[in-house]
Amino acid sequence: MKIISLKEMSRYEKIFLLKELGFNEMDSFVIDKKGNFVLDRYTEEKISIDNMAIFPTDDGILALDNNELSIASYLEFYGDEEETNKVEAMKFTQAYKIVRQVMGLKE
Repeated sequence: MKIISLKEMSRYEKIFLLKELGFNEMDSFVIDKKGNFVLDRYTEEKISIDNMAIFPTDDGILALDNNELSIASYLEFYGDEEETNKVEAMKFTQAYKIVRQVMGLKE
């Protein structure tokens, strides 16, 4: 799985990336297409734009809070070499490249 750091992205880039992946932002938190706050699958807390992590899964993209429990739980459940994650990882990588191009940044 390719890892791309979101820490170095500006808030504007993160929001743009979320939109490319089918999410949005409200009050500094990630929301889904229906306008519901996205909760971290493992902690059940709202996911802050400033502390989010995005991972591919076999059924789409998973947004998590960037904390040790959530990351470890994701890796335990999905592993880091899941064949089924490749399509979603490619989709994320393409969206990330679009953000960088729009922002005029180097890859």
